[in-house]
Amino acid sequence: MKPITETDLVDYLGGELSAEEAHRVEAAVADDSALRAELEELRELMAEIKSAEEPTLSAAADARFETMLAAAMEQQGQATEMTTVRSLPPRKRYFRLLAAAAAILLIFAAGWYVGGAEDRATARQLAATRTLMLDLMKDSRPSARIQATTVSFDLPAADPQTIADLGHMLRTDESANVRLAALDALRRFPNEPAVREILLSAMNESPPDVVRFELIETLVRFNEKRVLPYLQDMIDADSLPRPVRDAAQMASFKLI
Repeated sequence: MKPITETDLVDYLGGELSAEEAHRVEAAVADDSALRAELEELRELMAEIKSAEEPTLSAAADARFETMLAAAMEQQGQATEMTTVRSLPPRKRYFRLLAAAAAILLIFAAGWYVGGAEDRATARQLAATRTLMLDLMKDSRPSARIQATTVSFDLPAADPQTIADLGHMLRTDESANVRLAALDALRRFPNEPAVREILLSAMNESPPDVVRFELIETLVRFNEKRVLPYLQDMIDADSLPRPVRDAAQMASFKLI
């Protein structure tokens, strides 16, 4: 039997399903406690939204959110649904966005955007960016995980959680290209102590040689002298390829 999706649950609560589809949802909910709990959470959320005044949305913030969401949906082959969502009335549009990206909408449900409230808009942009990054980081495709790193370029300033997520990809991703993309994103924050700690940690975890070269170059550019002991270990390691050892030697000369 076709699995019940969040879209099905939202449409069921909104009375938009046929009698046959509604019965299918009810039967599935009756047999699945987790699905039943999810339905109740959605029902409570929608009741809260309905009880609130009609939101006055910041056009700029709304457009920015839709752009980020559309990128994620395109990766998942849901571009057609995004077009449908844009044509809906404001309140129903946000219900449908919930089906497409429930975690992001939960952020919006906590408080609507109000035109001119820059601090609130910034906080929601940050939360939406985090959610998109986490979703894309879980994707099996390297191209999607690379996109997770580029999402961070929408942020006006460094955020500890975003930095930690980028650091996780830099240190652990199986794709060297994803690691390089994460490093490129982290380079934007040379004055952040957390970024420097992540780069030093990555140096100590035997990254692929192509990533190691870029890490060395980045730390030299940051004038991070704490990398010198790592460089010396590389210079002394006969097991490392000669080009890597030479790069470490050159970096040491530049930092001393």
